[in-house]
Amino acid sequence: MQAATGDVLVSDAAGVVPVPIVAPVYNDVNPLRPIVNALGPRSMPDAGATFIRPYVKVHSSAAAQSTELTALSTADFEVDDIVVTKKTFGGKLILSEQVIDWSAPSMLDQAIADMAGQYALATEKYVVDQMADAITNTQEVVISSFTDEEELIRDLYLAAASIASNTNYLPNALVVGTTRWASLGGLTDSTGRPVFPQVGPMNAPGTLSGVSTFNGNPLGLQLVVSNQVGTQVIGDASGGGYTAKTANEYYWLLNTRGVEVYESYKGFIRDESVGTLGVTIAVRGYFAAHVVDVNMIRVLGPDATHT
Repeated sequence: MQAATGDVLVSDAAGVVPVPIVAPVYNDVNPLRPIVNALGPRSMPDAGATFIRPYVKVHSSAAAQSTELTALSTADFEVDDIVVTKKTFGGKLILSEQVIDWSAPSMLDQAIADMAGQYALATEKYVVDQMADAITNTQEVVISSFTDEEELIRDLYLAAASIASNTNYLPNALVVGTTRWASLGGLTDSTGRPVFPQVGPMNAPGTLSGVSTFNGNPLGLQLVVSNQVGTQVIGDASGGGYTAKTANEYYWLLNTRGVEVYESYKGFIRDESVGTLGVTIAVRGYFAAHVVDVNMIRVLGPDATHT
C-alpha cells in the first residue's frame, strides 16, 4: 500500500493567513489654497451676516496756488463702503458607529481629513468666481499667441503699466491655472532656450522651478498656480455679442491688495444618534471674498468682447 503526500496551499489556509492593510489611505487630491494663501485671509467680524469695508470713493485735491492769498485747491472727499457678505461653506457625512469602531485606519479620521480638503478647494474656487465676475473690458489685455515670448513679456509690461496708471501700484502676483502655467514653462526664445529656466542665468527675466513644483518668479512676480482657476466665465455674459471665455484661458496679473478674503474657520462638529447608532460629522466655516479694487487686476488672454 502507498499513500500520496498531502499538498497545503495558501487557499487551504485562509483561516490563518491575514490580509494586512498598508497605511495611510491614498487620497488623489492635494487640497491646496495657493490664491487664498497669497492674498492672506483676514479675521472676520463675529457679528452680522454682512460687514462693511470702507474705501475712498472721491479723492481730495492739491494744486499750485495761483498767487499769494488766493484760494487753495479744494474738492470733495468721500469715503464710501463696500458691503461684504459672509458665506457658509461646509459639508457633512453620516457614519455608523460600527464603521468608526471597527475600521483601521480609522474611517472617522479619513472622513474628517477629506472633508477639510474639500472645504479648502471650495473656498479657493469661490475666490476665483468673485474675481471672474468682476472683470470688464477695461481689465482685459489681448494676447494673440501664447507661444510668442516677446509678445507675452511686452503685454505683461503693458498690463503692469495699466495697473500703475490707475492706482500708482505695480502688480506683485501672476495667478494662473495649470494650462497657462504649462505655457509659461514651455516658452522658448529663438535659439530654443527656456525663457524662464529652472536655473536662471544673469539675463533671464525670471525662473520657474521645473515640473516638480509651481514655484517661480517670472518678471519678478510671485507665481501663484491654482487648479481652481477653471471654467469660470470672465465677466458678465448676459449681453448680446459676448464671446464667452473662461478663467483658465488667461494670465491674471494683479496687486494682491485689490482682492480681500476673510475667514472664520469653525472646524468639525459631531452629533450622535442613539436611535440608529449613527454619527453625523460636519466641517464648516464662514468665508468671504471681495474684489475691493478691480483696477488692481488685469487679465491677459484671448479677446472676449463684453457688450
